[in-house]
Amino acid sequence: MKFALVFVALLSFQAVSAGLDVNSMARKYLNKYRYLAPSYERGGNHDFTSAIKQMQRFAHIPQTGVVDAATFRLMHTPRCGMPDKSQGKSNRARRYSTNIANRHSQNNLKYYVQHGADLSADLQDQIFATAFQHWAKVSSLTFSQTSILNDANLLISFGSRNHKGTAREPICTDPFDGEGGTLAHASLAGADAHFDEDETFTHNSYDGVNLLWVAVHEFGHNLGLDHSDVQGAIMYPYYTGYDPKIALHSDDIKGVQSLYGPFGGTMPPAPPPPPPPCMDDLDDCSGDSCSVDQGTRKYCRKTCGICTR
Repeated sequence: MKFALVFVALLSFQAVSAGLDVNSMARKYLNKYRYLAPSYERGGNHDFTSAIKQMQRFAHIPQTGVVDAATFRLMHTPRCGMPDKSQGKSNRARRYSTNIANRHSQNNLKYYVQHGADLSADLQDQIFATAFQHWAKVSSLTFSQTSILNDANLLISFGSRNHKGTAREPICTDPFDGEGGTLAHASLAGADAHFDEDETFTHNSYDGVNLLWVAVHEFGHNLGLDHSDVQGAIMYPYYTGYDPKIALHSDDIKGVQSLYGPFGGTMPPAPPPPPPPCMDDLDDCSGDSCSVDQGTRKYCRKTCGICTR
């Protein structure tokens, strides 16, 4: 505890000495992880205190609404670069969170690896195969590595700062931040997983950053899982360190099975398509005519409030 307080005090001193405003740093953090909506966005949360409390609730620390020592320390904890709050999701704390509409449409997925510098290529291949196996053994999914880039459903690569993934990918729009901070990020139910080359990735060691843990987490995003607020779940956003007995939490298992079904089973049926947007087909709709004119009701659905009928 004393070390933690000294660490936070040191960070606070460094922030002040560098002329940095703590609340400005916190605002950037809250924007990045979508607790705070950007100023140009009409919807979403724009209240700083409320956003701080949401983040504190998600991480299970006291909900003070200010950047206190525990919150400052949390904001400097290594973590995944994906947001904790997806657009369109509620502000409530949640267990596993998924979007079945964005899952992969097939069970047999191939992945391509563009290796990093810290570990041998063979060891990285073993680690990634093990990471995928954690998900495969509890779901209907299977994974196999391919050396042919264009055959791959999933693309794994390493990069630093303003990085680019594989040759199939453009420059990433979310730069890494150097050692510490963001360890990796991945597209939700998408193709790519990027690992920060400025980290020191290790295997079977308490030193550095455990590549297996980060890989299992990022591949969860690739399969369609959001972050979970369950401490102990692989999909919890904050890096918890090397665990020689790493395993999926029941929360992770429920999440992936909700998308792809259990091991030996089949994928759940796709959801029905969303309803069409509620719109008027005419520019001069008048609510006064809704109750008396069938044409108005037909072409002015939004004005008449009958889109769902």
